[in-house]
Amino acid sequence: MIKDKLLDDYITLKTKTPFAWGTCDCVLFMADWCEVLTGINPAEGSHGKYDSELSAYKHLKKLCNGDPTIIGDKYFKRIDENYVQKGDVALCDLNGKDTFGICGTRGMVLFKTPDGIMATKLAEKKVCWRIE
Repeated sequence: MIKDKLLDDYITLKTKTPFAWGTCDCVLFMADWCEVLTGINPAEGSHGKYDSELSAYKHLKKLCNGDPTIIGDKYFKRIDENYVQKGDVALCDLNGKDTFGICGTRGMVLFKTPDGIMATKLAEKKVCWRIE
């Protein structure tokens, strides 16, 4: 499938890209994936607008009034977490923080972290969106 191949290539590319606030962090990891697949970047204009975790949260507050679900809801259809497919995106609770990730296979969610790409089943999916 084309979506699977695109995601595999995207993950390979982002594995080689160092984590950096405002260029390759959890929000931009998710948003740039959406743009690759659909041409829509739900965080359009966010690249280079912040450079730390604190400034990222301030930027997100301006971007979505403190509600990160606005980022996905504006462009994509919400889906039940039981029906996610590879390549869909989710807002998850990862170690007590709202974090955007990309759904992989077998219930895994992929996140961009300072340590690289993290794949886990342990993140609680709060809201999921179909990306197609």
